[in-house]
Amino acid sequence: MFLKHVAIDTPFKWSLREGAKGVQLAELSIKSHEQGRWMDVPR
Repeated sequence: MFLKHVAIDTPFKWSLREGAKGVQLAELSIKSHEQGRWMDVPR
């Protein structure tokens, strides 16, 4: 989706902040799986 946005020069749906939150969630899910417990998501 990002490459399409760049190619046709349209607004992108998500901001940098939203992308960072997605990475944070992915990292916490991996950590949760490795440790076998729930993880708190910080604000």
